Amino acid sequence: MSDANERDKILALAGLYQGAALARQLARRGYADEAPLRASVRSVLITDAVNTVSIFGGIEGVRLGLLSISRQSGSAGDLEVARYVVALCRLAKRFYCSPELVNRVSQELAAIQEDVSVDAGGDITTETYERFADLYKANLSRLKPGIIVQGEQDHLKNTHVVAQIRTSLLAGIRSGVLFSQLGGSRWQLVLQRCRYMDNATRLLEEIDGAPQSETVH
Repeated sequence: MSDANERDKILALAGLYQGAALARQLARRGYADEAPLRASVRSVLITDAVNTVSIFGGIEGVRLGLLSISRQSGSAGDLEVARYVVALCRLAKRFYCSPELVNRVSQELAAIQEDVSVDAGGDITTETYERFADLYKANLSRLKPGIIVQGEQDHLKNTHVVAQIRTSLLAGIRSGVLFSQLGGSRWQLVLQRCRYMDNATRLLEEIDGAPQSETVH
């Protein structure tokens, strides 16, 4: 993967997949893996990054997303994540094509940035999740067609879990916009599927230093 643009594109796509995977984890089991959740939330607040990888705090920040891309086995869980990814891609495009909406969300994010500091190892408060969730609900959930997250009803009735799901979707859209800006599209997810899987595997090997055999749950 010698092309820097291709590297950035797979990182952005990993951020998109990670947002989708986190939303599924939260809806299905009521909690998400802590490290990727923190990295995804942090990515929403990084608006002046020097490069793509710094948005996620390093390649490790999108490890869950890279695993999700490289492990497309056709299982029910993988298909559910893929459905969310396609929906998030669509929403990201609709969002990016609305300058008024982009400006409004940017202003709201700037207000959150003034009050919230999410460093690589810091805890994320319930209030932070609620503010991101309110932003998502007020602005992005109105875009059509919307995304319907399926899961256990007990979890979907839990206000904190719902706030985390909406925050994860917000992070996914943020990465989806970046993916689009780098030349990515929904059609590429189908037409270049094997290429993306190979590139994701290479980045995972950079992290772990060995061929991948891990399964995503």
